[in-house]
Amino acid sequence: MIDPKELRIGNWIWSEVSEMELKVEANYFEMLEFDLKQKNSFYSPIPLTPEWLERLGFEKRESGVCYEWWNGINEVTHDWLVSITEMKDNGQFFYRNGKHTIKYVHQLQNLFFSLCGEEL
Repeated sequence: MIDPKELRIGNWIWSEVSEMELKVEANYFEMLEFDLKQKNSFYSPIPLTPEWLERLGFEKRESGVCYEWWNGINEVTHDWLVSITEMKDNGQFFYRNGKHTIKYVHQLQNLFFSLCGEEL
């Protein structure tokens, strides 16, 4: 089940009713948020897979005991903008690095929640 606080416009979720992936749009965000607060919500998160990483524009590189998935170039460090590591033995994904300019408390809170799934 998805916590309504995690839902952002543009997120992909699974609809149990229509049995398809849905992209959260602004025009039905409030209805979706209301439904997610109900105990019998018909929406669920979509597990991250290599197919989803490719679909989201990531490229794969094999590296020892893991795969490196990357998207974009970091203009400051001249390496990958976002790097995700997939462990070959168990298929788990880990965030590696990123370039973020943080000016406000809410920016830090949102970044932390996005990366960790927990409130700061």
